[in-house]
Amino acid sequence: MLLYTPLPLEQVLEGYDKERRFQEIECQGAKILVEPIDLTRGRILRIFATDPRMYLNPQYEPGSMVEFVPYPEEAGI
Repeated sequence: MLLYTPLPLEQVLEGYDKERRFQEIECQGAKILVEPIDLTRGRILRIFATDPRMYLNPQYEPGSMVEFVPYPEEAGI
């Protein structure tokens, strides 16, 4: 890999080795891939939908925050 940047390599790759956890949730009949931020909120990464209106809804654009109910094993239930 070749990387041209004025930033130190440590700063560019910060958090790269951190394990990221993802969770699929269902919203309005479509699956959404989120990265949990805390127990009930997550950042939207991807939408899996056949309805084009889901992609046009700014509420579900990648990077937006969404509230969800966690899986029971993650909530400690």
